[in-house]
Amino acid sequence: MRASAVRLATLLLIGGAASPAFAENCQNAQTTMEMNACAGGNYKAADRDLNNAFARAISAAKESDRNVQGFDYSYERALREAQRAWIAFRDADCKSPPRELAGSISTMEELDCLTQKTIQRTKELRQRTSE
Repeated sequence: MRASAVRLATLLLIGGAASPAFAENCQNAQTTMEMNACAGGNYKAADRDLNNAFARAISAAKESDRNVQGFDYSYERALREAQRAWIAFRDADCKSPPRELAGSISTMEELDCLTQKTIQRTKELRQRTSE
């Protein structure tokens, strides 16, 4: 597993490790654990939306590929390459320093950054499919 995937999995575990009661009370989250749980839940929801939008965009790209047969180009391949590059950019751009340097809020800040960039990318993908 790549280092960024391991780091993301760790963030989600930290963010989602708290009890479901925390998620119900995100407006009044007080502790770092509660804030991380809420931030992790927000990111998971944004990631689900992104995956759904990406699946629809891939479907549209496959349809476009049917219309350009005979050319050495694939809309699907281009979209998959772009998405992989975007994920690498997002993860690098949001990466926080270790907690020892940045403090206990760094996990929440990183998850919030991932969430905001993921929401923006979802909007971009939806525009491709006119959702």
